[in-house]
Amino acid sequence: VSPDGRWICYSRASDTGGYDLFVVPFYGGESVKITKCGIGYLKLDGGDFSPDWSNNYEWIVFSGIRPGEKGIFKVKVPDEFLP
Repeated sequence: VSPDGRWICYSRASDTGGYDLFVVPFYGGESVKITKCGIGYLKLDGGDFSPDWSNNYEWIVFSGIRPGEKGIFKVKVPDEFLP
């Protein structure tokens, strides 16, 4: 949940395999994908878990398991979700 309580970030299986991170309004609405599975700056073809907002709203951090790699990762929060 975002620090202001307005947004929820979660991971969900993608139709292309792997997992993507999505953000949805806390009280319901349309989910917005914020990562692209297997493409670009985040390749989420393993599993990504426990996304959480940083206190300054700028990043979402999460634990991840990818082929040959596991650890803590981060993705920049899109401007539309900043206060």
